[in-house]
Amino acid sequence: MNAEEQEEAPPEEEPARVRTEAVDVDTTGTISVIRNDRGKIDSIRFTGEDGVSFTIRYKGNGRMLGTADGKRVALKGRARDVKGESILDVQTFRILP
Repeated sequence: MNAEEQEEAPPEEEPARVRTEAVDVDTTGTISVIRNDRGKIDSIRFTGEDGVSFTIRYKGNGRMLGTADGKRVALKGRARDVKGESILDVQTFRILP
């Protein structure tokens, strides 16, 4: 078999890149507050009505969502992937009926 008859190897695919740039988020969903054994807030999760989930950054407005466990909220913020986890920095939110 000469060089012309050899099949070319398919090009290697680039590994998937983790998106680290911040993107604007304007969505509605439900808050879940996860607490440790002593009752302190471990993390706050947001699950959108579209099924997309974020960990809420526990600063500023995000910290105030610690009292909204199980409640439906509308929020706006900026999300970014950090080490494979989607982190949401909440700019504004409103608890819905």
